[in-house]
Amino acid sequence: MENRIACSVRDAAEAIGVCPNTIYKHMREGRLEFTKLGTRRLIKVASLHRLIDPQAMAA
Repeated sequence: MENRIACSVRDAAEAIGVCPNTIYKHMREGRLEFTKLGTRRLIKVASLHRLIDPQAMAA
C-alpha cells in the first residue's frame, strides 16, 4: 500500500487490523480523511498513517 495515495475501507481496515465498521466510525468522527468517488469511499493513506502514529508525520 506504500505506493497508493488512497485505499478502500476494507483495505484500510485490513492494513491496521480492525473491522471496516471501525474505519467508518473514524471517518464519521473526522479522524480519517476520505473522498467519495461515485459510491465508493476512498481513505487517504497519509490520513491512515496519522491515525495510527500521529508523531510519525509530525517529525
